[in-house]
Amino acid sequence: MEKGIELIDISYQPWVFLWDSNQEQIINFGQEALGWWRLYQQDLGNEHWQLITPFKSGILQSKWALEQVLQNNFILDHEKLKKAKRLQVVLSGANTDLEKDTIKRSFAQNFLKPVSIVNRADFFNQHLRSKQDFSKLKLIIDLNLDFAELSLFLLDKKLKSKHLPLSENLDEAVLIERLKAAVDNFILNVPTKLFQEKWQYFYFFIHPDIKSSLILDELSRHLKMEGILNQEHLSTYV
Repeated sequence: MEKGIELIDISYQPWVFLWDSNQEQIINFGQEALGWWRLYQQDLGNEHWQLITPFKSGILQSKWALEQVLQNNFILDHEKLKKAKRLQVVLSGANTDLEKDTIKRSFAQNFLKPVSIVNRADFFNQHLRSKQDFSKLKLIIDLNLDFAELSLFLLDKKLKSKHLPLSENLDEAVLIERLKAAVDNFILNVPTKLFQEKWQYFYFFIHPDIKSSLILDELSRHLKMEGILNQEHLSTYV
């Protein structure tokens, strides 16, 4: 991520991310983000933080849905967006190429800025590398309210990814078993030699509304049996 980029995350709920100019920290504030943002402006000053603008949407199915989002002035603050050098829009792996093209064109027309599209997993991997995380082999688990995505990276190369739709308000025990089964299936055909020779870690990005630590504990225990270690609990990133 470059300094001065504003990021728009198309996910299930609106969330705001902030990162400092040294790219050392990302904070997820949630729905009271504007109040928190004003507080941080007072405490830290504008030049130290970049606002990443969110909006609410699932997997976009039509241009109409996107236009409704663009008209939400509470979320898209044009004054803040004017300061951005370019826009980076984060999508889930299930967004189609047509949806991505529609989103890209709409943002370019509305804000007259260069727009790039990045998948959530690529954004997470990019963030980890910006933190100077040097683990060569990364299994990234992105757990949202209505989907989970599994991605395997070797340095900057994405080896494979899988999008897993989830029902809302899924029972915790059922969710844990589904995630375990998805992980087992995901790494089934990955050569054992790859895990033996590389530094392997998994990173768990979990939506803030998912409060339970049992999910992380169970997945950590399950993956350790496969020789994959938990590097860091990234519950503050989504």
